[in-house]
Amino acid sequence: MSNRSPAFLSRILVGMVLLLAVSCDALAQNWRVSLTSQPPAHIAVGGVIGVTLQISVDAGIDDLTINAISSGATTAGIIGFDALSRPEVVPAGTSANVMCTAVVVAPPGTPGVLLEIDVDATYGSLQGIRSVTTNSIVVLEGVAASLSGGAPQVRRGGTIAYGLNLVNSSDTEAEIAVPIAGFAAPAGTTPIVRIPGSTTLAAGDATHYGLVVFVSDSNDDGDVITMQPTDVTYAMSQIGLLKRAPPITPASVSSIVVVPLFADGFE
Repeated sequence: MSNRSPAFLSRILVGMVLLLAVSCDALAQNWRVSLTSQPPAHIAVGGVIGVTLQISVDAGIDDLTINAISSGATTAGIIGFDALSRPEVVPAGTSANVMCTAVVVAPPGTPGVLLEIDVDATYGSLQGIRSVTTNSIVVLEGVAASLSGGAPQVRRGGTIAYGLNLVNSSDTEAEIAVPIAGFAAPAGTTPIVRIPGSTTLAAGDATHYGLVVFVSDSNDDGDVITMQPTDVTYAMSQIGLLKRAPPITPASVSSIVVVPLFADGFE
């Protein structure tokens, strides 16, 4: 039977209680990730999204060591993930915000486009991964075109000036194709002047294609001359987006040929 004094046994008991308290505190301590900002609900293909990742650590004895921040397995339609200014350590009882960016590469209309962010960290002696996912993103066309010209009424021997303007609303360079046959003089006209536009569009840039035509004398009163561009395409080789047709607004413009009558009633 032990002959140790009650005071000694009391000190042992106090030590065990303190050790248990520390162990419980360590078990209760935790860390989590969340997003304090979401990407835009709609973005053009080739656009760069930015979200704010927040890493929070409970108060306690252990700080959180960040091993890696990366794109997760459920990420879809997005590449080029980057975590800017990643912290090495998040002290206990604090949080850290990390700006994360990525590029949307899914073709317009693709469903389920989103970004998952994985945070790999070590907490005390335990290593683990926490994940957070953005809302779904609707992908829009990166390039759009607008068609202008075509007065409501024209006369034989007159001219019509058409314009096709293309704008790149993406953050990625686009390659443009406006074939001559697709932006040609409409039936009832012959080309006079063609103004070529750019075949590459930098992010946020625009280009103008122009065409001036002569209204043929063979037109009759009431004939309709219609310009409707075809086979206009854009692509983004930097992100692997294949050629596709941009929306053109309006799709066509029309003019009516008016042949004036002389006083004798003849044209």
